[in-house]
Amino acid sequence: MMIKKSWQAAILFVFGFVFGMNEALWAQEGEIPAGAWRTHFSYHEAKRIALTPEDVYCASQNGLFRIGKEDLYLQKIGKNEGLSDAGISALAYDSHSEFLLIAYANGNIDLIRDNRITNMPDLMNSTLFDSKKIHHVIFDQGIAYLSADFGIVVIDCEQGLLKDTYTNLSDQGDLLRVNSLQIWNGILYAATEDGVIAGEISDNVNLKDFESWSRLGEDHISLRGVQRHMAFHQNKIYVASVNHLSSFDGNQSEIVYTTVDAEISSLISNDGKLTMIEEDKAWEVSDNGQLQAFNDELVQSPNELWFEGNVFWVADDLNGLVTNVEGKSKHYYPSGPLVDNVTGFGYHENKIYIVNGEIFQDVPKGNKPNLSMFSKGEWMNYNQENIPSFESDYITDLTDVLYSTTMNTEVLASFSNGVLFFDKENLSYDLINAGTNGALFQTDSYGNTNISCIEEDYAGRLWAVNYGNDQTLHLYDPYESAWQAFSTNNSLGKYAVDLKMSFNGDKWLQISRQKGGGIIVFNEEEARSIYLSGATVPDMPTNGINKLVIDREGIPWIVSSNGIGYFPNYYSALDGGVFYERPIHEGKYLFNNELVNTIAIDGGNRKWVGKNDGLWLFNDNADALIQKFTTDNSPLLSNIVLNLEMNHETGEMFVYTSAGLVSVRTDATRGSKSQASRLKIYPNPVETSSFAGPVTISNLVEDATVKIATASGKLVFEGEANGGTIQWDLTDDSGNKVVSGVYVVYVSDFEGKETTVDKLIVIN
Repeated sequence: MMIKKSWQAAILFVFGFVFGMNEALWAQEGEIPAGAWRTHFSYHEAKRIALTPEDVYCASQNGLFRIGKEDLYLQKIGKNEGLSDAGISALAYDSHSEFLLIAYANGNIDLIRDNRITNMPDLMNSTLFDSKKIHHVIFDQGIAYLSADFGIVVIDCEQGLLKDTYTNLSDQGDLLRVNSLQIWNGILYAATEDGVIAGEISDNVNLKDFESWSRLGEDHISLRGVQRHMAFHQNKIYVASVNHLSSFDGNQSEIVYTTVDAEISSLISNDGKLTMIEEDKAWEVSDNGQLQAFNDELVQSPNELWFEGNVFWVADDLNGLVTNVEGKSKHYYPSGPLVDNVTGFGYHENKIYIVNGEIFQDVPKGNKPNLSMFSKGEWMNYNQENIPSFESDYITDLTDVLYSTTMNTEVLASFSNGVLFFDKENLSYDLINAGTNGALFQTDSYGNTNISCIEEDYAGRLWAVNYGNDQTLHLYDPYESAWQAFSTNNSLGKYAVDLKMSFNGDKWLQISRQKGGGIIVFNEEEARSIYLSGATVPDMPTNGINKLVIDREGIPWIVSSNGIGYFPNYYSALDGGVFYERPIHEGKYLFNNELVNTIAIDGGNRKWVGKNDGLWLFNDNADALIQKFTTDNSPLLSNIVLNLEMNHETGEMFVYTSAGLVSVRTDATRGSKSQASRLKIYPNPVETSSFAGPVTISNLVEDATVKIATASGKLVFEGEANGGTIQWDLTDDSGNKVVSGVYVVYVSDFEGKETTVDKLIVIN
């Protein structure tokens, strides 16, 4: 099939102009290919360390990275790199077998050697135990011994086999949690929830039998009760309970140290030194049991302290991996957000924002103020470390964030002390709260100015919800620098936790589920409001709304404890004529009587839905399933999807799960009203030997028609964009892979008025 002459004229234009342009114009800074995934873990909260001869491995709550001891090169290691899971609970290296063992909270296990990863899912898949969390790992001649909630696991690393399990180890033969292990002179010592027990490792001893274990607490008072940590040092077993450290030489035991209002959280013996962590303090324990404080200005909240000669390595909850390997101490961590917990998202022009504030029984939960921004492949973070006034102004619980296009600045909502007009360049802010002249906010009985959410209307004005107060809605007009306050004339209005602007100017307020749920629709110009609930709107099955969004056509959608639905005639809400529709999928209501956690709209007006069984993608009406992502068919971290946010410029969907934050590059972006002169084509040129995914073409006019032709004018592809993006799998209309060459991309809007032409090079 030959294309029209107008196309051929366009092709001449491409060859005359585009071929001379710098290929750097096609570089996609910080972006990933279509269909690719990446994780976004916090590496600031370092938890565990494992030392190998060449590298140091460091685990955070959900992530893992390694750093070269010589070159200090940082590398993230996650599901994209071959790990089988997230949520590391134990980490250890065996110098004998050269295996690194990674254990997860769900019982999953990975073994790494020579950059090869072997997964051992046997324990995770077992149905014998409710909790399979692994707490600690030791090695003996290539055999790994794992402490677990249900007992002890023995693994042959060379064979990659689960060799044995020792369970029901209590003195009555019941399940007994084991927290830590050590081996000394052929005896396996276990620190348990009911004292220290010991069993001989011998072919003649059945350690599956609880009667084969000695109860050391029967003769040694200090070894009774809950024992959490254990280390072998200088021919003694050191054991840490919640609040004291004891030593045991095989015959006698003694208490070495007792804490005061603190808990011992780590005990490690390495390179001839014994270290202990007591909440935010690190100690070196001498051979005679004396404690010497370990101090370093970067070590503020240590979890583990390891030594190699005079070099120390610290896993710190605030500063990641801290070491003096270069002489002066420095902290190291890959790019990532400040924390793994995400309670609120924001988006503006290729930037994703996250915050982690929470509301707890109508008062601030007390989460430290953390703002993280993702731009061009890197995370930038703002907290009390670089903005000390956050602490002096008693700022906690940032619940919402947006970028004000009128004020050209980020705006933050604090569920403790008002609204912040944030200047990230100068690390400063203007604080607006109940004590600010001209503002009309009110405090709660504790003096908090609680702001649950903020939103910008289509006129560029800022709206804020002052939670818990009758004058709930507050409007800031940046053109007049003036505030106004409004009551919704409904007692539930003061419990709004989210706010969305409808196309006709009405304000849609999502009411807290704990206060009755439902939606209040309000219009300040008409001074009218209406409460939408299961009692007032036919077919609305529940008030327990989890998420409220407005789609590209202006239609409000909600997800709840009973499925998903929308209000097609939203403009009639204040007249009492609104009705509720539920999508029909496969002959029944979509997700009827099922919990739905969240929903997001992409540039093609498609619906992305998060549930406890994965991430679902539906068409614009949510009556046709396009794709479902789970941990089995994708790098999704967990099937429990809690929140979503789309980068509408790149099409990258950010997915917050119970195991952390991950993102996937989708095939939809928000289209522009007019066609830009340059397209974004990624990758370009495309070498099919090294790139298997589809080519992504973006920066398109909204819902464009895209045609791709050979240099001679033969049409090989035609399709409609999802918003501002389309993908091409490098096949022609017969499904055959196209040959190497230069291809012309022709774009037009639905009227054929907004057009542009570009080129794509294919190399097979």
